[in-house]
Amino acid sequence: MKNFKKVLVLLVVVLGCSFILLGCKKGKKKEEMLTIIDSMGYEVSVSQDVKSVIALGPGAMRLMTYADAIDYVIGVETWEKKPGNRYRAPYNFVIADKVKSLPNVGEGKTGKYGAYAEKIIELNPDVIFCAYTKEALDKLRLKIKNIPIVSIMYSPSSENGYFDPRLFTALDNIGLILDREEKCAEISNLIRNYTDDLALRVKDVEKKSVYVGGVSYKGPHEFTYTYPKYTSLELIETNNLATTMKFKGAGFQIGFEDLVKAQPEYMFIDISNLNLIKEEVSKNREIFKQIESHNNIHTVISYNYYSTNIDLAILNAYYMGTILYPKQFKDIDIEEKAKEVMKNFVGNEDIYEGIKENAKYEYKKIDLLK
Repeated sequence: MKNFKKVLVLLVVVLGCSFILLGCKKGKKKEEMLTIIDSMGYEVSVSQDVKSVIALGPGAMRLMTYADAIDYVIGVETWEKKPGNRYRAPYNFVIADKVKSLPNVGEGKTGKYGAYAEKIIELNPDVIFCAYTKEALDKLRLKIKNIPIVSIMYSPSSENGYFDPRLFTALDNIGLILDREEKCAEISNLIRNYTDDLALRVKDVEKKSVYVGGVSYKGPHEFTYTYPKYTSLELIETNNLATTMKFKGAGFQIGFEDLVKAQPEYMFIDISNLNLIKEEVSKNREIFKQIESHNNIHTVISYNYYSTNIDLAILNAYYMGTILYPKQFKDIDIEEKAKEVMKNFVGNEDIYEGIKENAKYEYKKIDLLK
């Protein structure tokens, strides 16, 4: 009988230990981590069960919108709540009402550190997606050490043209971490398909020479400010006059005499800077009229607004194509194309109409001397 009791006790102990070990294994499984390489090349480990996110920096919330992952967001930068931004950044048009009541977690600064670190630590998201520069990102890592920070930094175009490969890395990582792989793959394929379609249309055409003036780059600018890596022109592989000029910088100021000398066949302006552009042209009317294409100017909509509005960069390319290469783009109705592009990227086909109605930004021919 005593031996039986000893065996029974031993059996209970063994079974108890087995349940404890099983429980430990189950607990361990819940804590399994996903390890990724982010857009800055950092190795980051993130929980496989992410339920809350904060997205910081230029373009971060844009990619969250593309990924249809706004429901994960528990705090936003003050930039996302400024009323005028919804007509300059299509994704903001979609999310503005959804995020206006969320806590503020940063100021929203282009190329600079703007996070409210204490507030972010208090909210304690499962992961921070960050589109800061390396310097600003490293500063954030020093201030917030116990929350995974994943860089989703991307820029308008790479040295090879079109879109920076980091854009696709960022989308891949958002998809993996938030279980949005199918949606993020859809967006990546969408970008590649539009890129391929545009390139195919202009493959065998004689390329025009084009000047794009008044380009928004880290702020508004006048007519004589231009940008050599203008993505919309890169997408249609067209000769951007700015690439032939011996000026330094991502964007730079030229002189009217430079345009008179170069004589671009076509000119486009960023309509969001129309007042500044007209003011400069009015002060230089006579030399402006010496540019032969001064009466053949069309508008484009700024795609540089808190990093790259990928949808607008693509839409600009289609509109520019209809002006520069009408035969190759004869099937494109820009109003209908705008509905398609916006529906595909942010789920709302009426955004272009909203921009036209509220901000008065639209694609059209314009006389800068009136």
